[in-house]
Amino acid sequence: MVVSILVDFSEGGQDLNLDADLCVIGAGAVGLTIVHELRQSGLRVVVIETGGLDRDPVSDGLSDTPADGSPTLDLHSTRPRVFGGSTVEWGGMCCPLDACDFETRPSMPLHGWPISLAELQPYYQRAHAALGLGPPYFDERVWSDLRIAPPAVDPALLRTKFWQYRSPGLLPPDSPLRFGEAYRADFASSPDINAVLNATVDKLVRVPGEDRLDGVEFRNIAGRRGSVRATVFVLAAGAVENARVLLASEFSNCSEALGRYFMEHPHAIVGRLSYRDMHRILPRWAVLQRTRRVSFRPKFLPTPAYQREHDILNAAMSLEVRCEPDCPHRALADLTRGLRARRFDSEVGSSARRVATHPGILAGVAYRRARGGPACPAHGGIDLYCRSEQEPNPSSRVTLGPDRDAMGVNRAVLSWRLTDRDRRTVVDYANLVGSELRRLGATTLTLDPWLSDREGWPAEMRGGPHHSGTTRMSDTATTGVVDKHSRVHGVANVYAVGPSVFPTGGYANPTYTIVALAIRAADHIQARLRERAPLATS
Repeated sequence: MVVSILVDFSEGGQDLNLDADLCVIGAGAVGLTIVHELRQSGLRVVVIETGGLDRDPVSDGLSDTPADGSPTLDLHSTRPRVFGGSTVEWGGMCCPLDACDFETRPSMPLHGWPISLAELQPYYQRAHAALGLGPPYFDERVWSDLRIAPPAVDPALLRTKFWQYRSPGLLPPDSPLRFGEAYRADFASSPDINAVLNATVDKLVRVPGEDRLDGVEFRNIAGRRGSVRATVFVLAAGAVENARVLLASEFSNCSEALGRYFMEHPHAIVGRLSYRDMHRILPRWAVLQRTRRVSFRPKFLPTPAYQREHDILNAAMSLEVRCEPDCPHRALADLTRGLRARRFDSEVGSSARRVATHPGILAGVAYRRARGGPACPAHGGIDLYCRSEQEPNPSSRVTLGPDRDAMGVNRAVLSWRLTDRDRRTVVDYANLVGSELRRLGATTLTLDPWLSDREGWPAEMRGGPHHSGTTRMSDTATTGVVDKHSRVHGVANVYAVGPSVFPTGGYANPTYTIVALAIRAADHIQARLRERAPLATS
């Protein structure tokens, strides 16, 4: 059955039964990238998205997930169910994984990927262009582009890399690629690509007697039902939902690793110093530096040799302006984010009133930026902000709980569990950076007291939110759920793509790698469908 470009399944009507070459479950960065890559392939593609074109509290409520661990995580606000997925909210920080993130480590047998950085590099290049970024590197070469002298840290201990931000507009908050807006035209330009919105998949239908999927069934809140029969299926719904869909299906026994190895990036403030001190030893470090249509933010990393010697994970340390709770610049940032997300609630109204009481705030921001300073005058000083890798841990996992959501599907239950090595990484690395900054002349630097405790994390510690790892990539079903092409082990025609396949996550924000993996999967799936390759189980 042929449907119109975007079907709003929340509306009343008859049941909907569709046929396709490829069915993609989820219209976030992964799903829309795959569609974009296949837009001229001639393949019939149907995308099933649980949300609509705008955020809706009823749809978002389906993401309510009981969570416990170190500490609990908020999936309701960080995983919006909407066309475009989390890219309606993301900040646009892009950076690839490091070569050491793909490698195995003697003390961590589950660390590493079944593919190398070199294998992923061609897809990183295509992701770089798709995300509208700048120079094809993120390392010390950026200092020359910015005409800034690099910090004189010990190269045997620390190195510097940069995040890149797409910045086509005047303000960085307007910069990230909003996939829902950018790729919506793909559905209008190709009659073979269609999407069903406000439709939640609640069942995977097996071909009788075979390890192969015949179709998926979906429904809306009101009970209207539909189905898609296809040759190949892609789960592109994120780490929690990809695991939940498989756990709730007849393919839940595809791997003992299913739902396990949930990973996040622990984010924690580890110290502070004055802005004057920071500006003296690391000029313009806390400011987004912009060249043409791209902005950059620097960070310190431990060298791979230091990580191996001290048996710690990868991590990044940035220096960020600390705004006091009543700082009008914080209100300006909150207002910008709210308007960007098209939210007009009481919080946005409160931020607007606080900004209105400081009529000179925009002029002050422009003046300080022109002089190479941060937008905020940094009355609260500078935070040393650590983002670190999490060790693969089978006890950190997604399971099915007894409660059911509005669709009648068991809710996921999330347990975030960190190890001693996770904490030791942050403590060791904080002390390393602190030592180097003091050597460079920092006199006001203080490290947080919790670093001296024998165990525990600070109350302010939080996750990325960069959820990953629940359908991890591995050559065997013993330690992973998908193979190196993202195909589910033991299932001929089902793929899980996105952050859920990360075997290890490094420190880097995942979207850059997610888009590269989606492009790689699109190439692989298109080749299989073009060649009509036999769909044998892996």
